[in-house]
Amino acid sequence: PDDTIEDKYKLLFDERLPNLFDANKMNYKEYEERLKHQRIDVVKNLYKSGKLKELISISKNIKESRILGQILSEAEIINEQEEITIIELLGKTDKLFDFAKGYCEFKIWKAYNKWVEKIIKTIKEKKYNLDIVINFLLILYPNDKTWSIVNEFDDEIQKQYWGKCTGFPIDLPPKSLAYGYNKLLEHERYITAINSASLNPQDLSDSLIIEILKKGGTEKAKEPYNYYYEPYNIVELFKELDKRNYNDENVMFDLEWIYKSILSDDLWGRPPKLLHKKMSKNPEFYMKIIKSIFRPENDTDLEKKENEGLSDDSIKNRSEVAFDLLKSFKLIPGQDENDIINFNELKSWVNNVINLSKKDKREKITEYYIGELL
Repeated sequence: PDDTIEDKYKLLFDERLPNLFDANKMNYKEYEERLKHQRIDVVKNLYKSGKLKELISISKNIKESRILGQILSEAEIINEQEEITIIELLGKTDKLFDFAKGYCEFKIWKAYNKWVEKIIKTIKEKKYNLDIVINFLLILYPNDKTWSIVNEFDDEIQKQYWGKCTGFPIDLPPKSLAYGYNKLLEHERYITAINSASLNPQDLSDSLIIEILKKGGTEKAKEPYNYYYEPYNIVELFKELDKRNYNDENVMFDLEWIYKSILSDDLWGRPPKLLHKKMSKNPEFYMKIIKSIFRPENDTDLEKKENEGLSDDSIKNRSEVAFDLLKSFKLIPGQDENDIINFNELKSWVNNVINLSKKDKREKITEYYIGELL
């Protein structure tokens, strides 16, 4: 027997790429075209039987409601009043929102200027609530044209937009990217800025990359979702600065110190070069790392003094990060870029470190790690 319309819409909209016919006998483009026409036919029949109300009801009961919205948009069968009803669904959640989003996405792709202008006019005239306005603006392609539209709205809507924007495509021109990233930083979206900037760091200025890394590592981010930093993305920004031979050692040292726990992990292939350099040239700095990891030998009063004002969690975190840095340290003091070792420099460094370790009551453990290094 023939499938009912209900059977067909379940088959067509419960999976993104349903196995409805022998896809092995056709190329992907042929399969996609056939699937699209089947979906459009089913949507037209559903609309004929129950208008938009029927499609909205169905969108709640299928897995790919977003695709249903896209196909309805492509079918071009609803009137303007029904289209307004769909826009109002952007204020809903879950599947109804996905259905409306899918509809808008295809319309935007098909006729951005004319259709978006019409919908923005409707949104302003009807004074829709904040959720509808923000969700519509977030569907728009993030570029200068969209940001110009965003700037037409009040400060609260602009704040909400930049507070939820999820990043930028890689084909934006550098000037547009700079504007977008500065807006993200202005709204404390540091995690989003780092993760997005790593996709096209070659289009960003030195100063912008540095600002993104600095704020991302030192200030608390305000993200709308459960975002987190990806170490790979952070390292990509460091590598971009390396490619340009960025040579402000003070700036790079500060950034390496901020991200020392990530850079010290061999997995990422970008060691904290300036931190290692300072460890190999500055005995006091080397001992600072040792002191952050290991307790003084038989001196609880010194330990209390060194940890005064620090919580147990802070002490533990400091120790773990410093240990990662110590483990990654393989640059022999006195060694130049050609791997030639100046033994006078090496001897001086060792003697100074040993003397400091005695003062800091960590002589045995320091000697052990000097031996590991050499």
